[in-house]
Amino acid sequence: MSIGNRIALGFGLSLLVLLVLAGVAFQGANQLTESTEGLLDSNRDTRLIREARTLLIDAESGQRGFLLTGEEPYLLPYQAALTALKADLLLLREAVADDPAQLARLTRLEPIVAERLDRLAEGIRVRREQGLEGGSKYIKIGQGERLMTQVREIITEMVEAEQRSWDAHAAAARAMAQRILWVLGICSVLGLAIVALGSYLITKSITGPLRKLMAGAEQLGRGQLDHRIDVAGSDEAAELARAFNDMAERRRQTEAQLARQAEQREHTLRTVTDFVNQLAGATSEILASTTEQVASAQEQGSAVTETVSTVEEITKTSEEAAGRARAVSESARHAEEVGRGGRRAVEEAVASMGAVREQVESIASRILALAEQAQAIGDIITTVNEISEQTHMLALNASIEASRAGEQGRGFAVVAAEVKALADQSKKATGQVRQILGQIQKATHGAVMTTEEGTKSVAAATRVVSEAGANIQTLSDLLAQASLTAAQIAASANQQATGIGQIRQAMHDVNQATQQALSSSRQTERAMQDLNGMGQKLKGLLVEHGR
Repeated sequence: MSIGNRIALGFGLSLLVLLVLAGVAFQGANQLTESTEGLLDSNRDTRLIREARTLLIDAESGQRGFLLTGEEPYLLPYQAALTALKADLLLLREAVADDPAQLARLTRLEPIVAERLDRLAEGIRVRREQGLEGGSKYIKIGQGERLMTQVREIITEMVEAEQRSWDAHAAAARAMAQRILWVLGICSVLGLAIVALGSYLITKSITGPLRKLMAGAEQLGRGQLDHRIDVAGSDEAAELARAFNDMAERRRQTEAQLARQAEQREHTLRTVTDFVNQLAGATSEILASTTEQVASAQEQGSAVTETVSTVEEITKTSEEAAGRARAVSESARHAEEVGRGGRRAVEEAVASMGAVREQVESIASRILALAEQAQAIGDIITTVNEISEQTHMLALNASIEASRAGEQGRGFAVVAAEVKALADQSKKATGQVRQILGQIQKATHGAVMTTEEGTKSVAAATRVVSEAGANIQTLSDLLAQASLTAAQIAASANQQATGIGQIRQAMHDVNQATQQALSSSRQTERAMQDLNGMGQKLKGLLVEHGR
């Protein structure tokens, strides 16, 4: 039974006792009321009977006074008594209608009273007709005394009967009052006993489980989560005890789960610490590699700049060679006159061609070295790209672990996001560098091909000039052939000038590509410096947290 039902039962028991007492009191009150009504009825009937006698006496007194004096004012009591006596007898008949004995006596009394009133009216009539003498004679007859005696006897009987009824009702009322007092006293004592016993039992059934509940709650409040409250039943206290037990079990499970989460968080922090240490080492290595790459790119830029300067000089030399070839072509027409001058010019051309050949071969070796350095830069960029991919994966894993760590990993999540952004920027920069190096490799390949063609052309021109030097003695005889050869030399010189111009343009492109690669390498170096700085800061944060 629930506590509310028990309390309702206690109030219901008290209400039942009150209702029983009220019922007993109501029944006693009804009986007392009936007895009181009987007393009142007896008192009323007695009063009416006595009033009837008094009114009859008043009527006799008024009639006797009129008989003696003959004055009409003496009849006023008589007339008032007649009217009141009739009304009193009617009321008396209604009052004793439920009492046959009294009704019989009243039936006997009414004709006597009527006869007496008639006698009184006859005496008044005689007094009025015969005067004082007739009235005196009427008084002396004495018949009125006999009727009044009968009236007094009947009224006395009626009064005594009403007195007996009054005494009986009074005795019954006293007995009823005494009995009601006893019954109320007994019922009150029994009711108090029942209410006290019920209150004790209900209070005990409520406070007992509540004490157990309070003691169990105190144990649970002290942290003894293995303690369980043993309260039997299905009332609110038992349900509350079960709720406390369920709460203790859930709290015990929650604390166990928090302990496991703390272990997992500790493991995660150790993993993050290891990762940060690895990241710091990797960023340091990447920074050193990037610094070396920037230095190599600077050296490569210097080499390319020197190559461009050399190509400019070769261009000028080629232009001069083309001019001299044209001069040889013109001199062919005057070979005989300026043979000696032509021979010196041929010797100078041979020397110039040798110098050009040496310069072209030097340019070819430098371009090949540039291609090898570009390949080395490509390998470094591949390594940086792989490191960027690994850094990106590490940043993603760090973000996941930071999200698992909750509020404590929020700062590390920001660092992981910055690391991821730097990895993406590094990857993007290495892609640009890779693209630029591809262009450099293409341009270098073209420059090598052009240089090889220029070398072949220079070798061919050298051979032609050598043959011209050998045959300069027979220049006069072979004027036509010399003129043709001079034309061929001029054409070769023009071709050489064109090739050298292409080489110059290619080297300009290589120089621009090298500058772009150098700029990208510097950006990569700055990014790796930022990444290294962030790794050191993250490592410092972990050191501050004791990791």
